[in-house]
Amino acid sequence: VREGLGVCGGPDLDEREVALGSEHPDVAVSLVNLGLAHFMMGHDDDAKGLFERALAIKSRTQGPDHPETLEALVHLASVLQRRGDHDAASPMFERALPILERTLGAQHRDLSYALVGLARAAIHRGRAAEAVTYAERALELREQGDASAADLATARVVLARALTLVDPHSARGEGLADQA
Repeated sequence: VREGLGVCGGPDLDEREVALGSEHPDVAVSLVNLGLAHFMMGHDDDAKGLFERALAIKSRTQGPDHPETLEALVHLASVLQRRGDHDAASPMFERALPILERTLGAQHRDLSYALVGLARAAIHRGRAAEAVTYAERALELREQGDASAADLATARVVLARALTLVDPHSARGEGLADQA
């Protein structure tokens, strides 16, 4: 499958590793891109391995608090969460959010990925009011920027779910679900 996906129109991963070395930050970028492709296709095992490898490279080459390192961490957490491993995913989102806020700024759209992950984790733990707080902020960030329709829909669905858990008759929750 790896050969069929390509990496953003560039050389395939094997060629990039030979040219740059397996620990080069650009190899990690390719690993993240390939991981995202696998994640979108539902190949969670493959995505997990690629994100883990990218995270290791980025941690070594750019440091554990670099935004690109945390991007790989959030992607890995998203895979784990989708697989139902909320206990492993939640601390990753919790670790990433404050560092991303500090390095990117509190209004950066990329924070929304960690916020959606935290909202889903809060829903899973039965803490709907906490989930509402995270999901509202994620939706606000996505509405301010150039978020894709899919990202907007995800934030709306997560917020709608949290709102209806707080109040099963939430008109706002129903409206958000309809918008999604």
